[in-house]
Amino acid sequence: MKRRKKQIILVIIILELSTVLAAIMIHDSKIPQGKPTHLENDEPLLALKHDDNGKLLGNITLTAAEIKSSGLRFDSIAAASIGKTIELPGEIALDSNQEAIVSTPAGGRVLQVLVKAGQAVKRGQTLAVLMNHELISLQTRAAAAKSRVALAQINLERDRALWKRGVTTQQDLLQTDNVLKLAQIEYQGLNQQLKAYGDKGNGHDGRILITSPIDGNIDDKNLTVGDTVQPGIPLFTIAHSDELWVEFKVPPALSGQIGVGMSVKVESDNAAPLTATIRGFSSSNEGSARHLIARAHLDKAHSGLSPDMLVTVHFTERNKAVHYAVKSSAIQTINQKTVIFVVDGTPSPRATPLTTNSPAKPHGIGQTTFNALTVKLGRVDPKGFSELKTPLKDGTQYVSVGSFKLRAALEQQLDKTQTGKPQQLPKPAAKP
Repeated sequence: MKRRKKQIILVIIILELSTVLAAIMIHDSKIPQGKPTHLENDEPLLALKHDDNGKLLGNITLTAAEIKSSGLRFDSIAAASIGKTIELPGEIALDSNQEAIVSTPAGGRVLQVLVKAGQAVKRGQTLAVLMNHELISLQTRAAAAKSRVALAQINLERDRALWKRGVTTQQDLLQTDNVLKLAQIEYQGLNQQLKAYGDKGNGHDGRILITSPIDGNIDDKNLTVGDTVQPGIPLFTIAHSDELWVEFKVPPALSGQIGVGMSVKVESDNAAPLTATIRGFSSSNEGSARHLIARAHLDKAHSGLSPDMLVTVHFTERNKAVHYAVKSSAIQTINQKTVIFVVDGTPSPRATPLTTNSPAKPHGIGQTTFNALTVKLGRVDPKGFSELKTPLKDGTQYVSVGSFKLRAALEQQLDKTQTGKPQQLPKPAAKP
């Protein structure tokens, strides 16, 4: 008896639950849904579905006439070999193989520094002025020797005139000539010492003029006013300014993707993009990481570039085979999602077939549906192709030209989804 009562109670509970579920289902079916939007010919335009990667964000159905007027072109998704553009920071440098190291022939105290790093200089231009007290003594002795030469010359001319008149003997003339020669030897020796100091014998102030041996740019400067410098120590490094180079670090992961002879693009804020050719590498150790330093010669100089200027170096990584690729012109962004428009796999039987990379040539009144699929991109080739990480069927046709028009139409419909107000496809316009 008790068992029969339990069975009856269980049946009643099941019936009540069924009644509640049925009521919920009826209620949901009465909830108003967003109205589908239409073209002027009342054909469905948009049907929102999922927005996950590789899923349908929305679709647009166009008539043959609309396809033709929009100038859409199509291609097929296929495997391709795609490079990847790499950006690395770089710096403008001078030619280190044509540098001049400037030092002082004698020690002294720095009185003046007349140039700064990066400045262009001419051959013979004074770079700095030093004071050397030993030079003062040498200049004084050289001046005295020069006076003795002048006096000995006068005495020789006088004795020669007296000898011709028979007033003096030939021995006296030879002695006077010998005095002149000794004075000349002394002066020439002192004058050579002055030249070693860089002095031209025009003063007695002990100043040493440091001059540039070539035309170029000051690449490095190692002195300031008041310093005491020693001979043989580099004071300036000057490099030829007629050729500029670019130096940039190559991380270990990219070392196999770049080599001598490769062309790179160089961009800066002060000059139009230029090309450079990699000529060589050196190594650099920074902590535990080891980098290659690439040196690339600018194919064409530009007045807007100068040594130590920061630039951006672009180069294309070696091509890699990818399974799925599309033209980059097909890529659009809707609601912060990357999409491409593919031709629906089940078009209307009267829809016109689409030919690869050619304008559609619709005939009749058929319609074609374009699905906006969310995709994930991989490599982007500078030649105009993009890798799809989202697996799609080979041969799937997509809109390669004019997809921005479908994007504009779909964005309008997304904005109007809740109102249900019909919208027309935007009329063909110039591509932004």
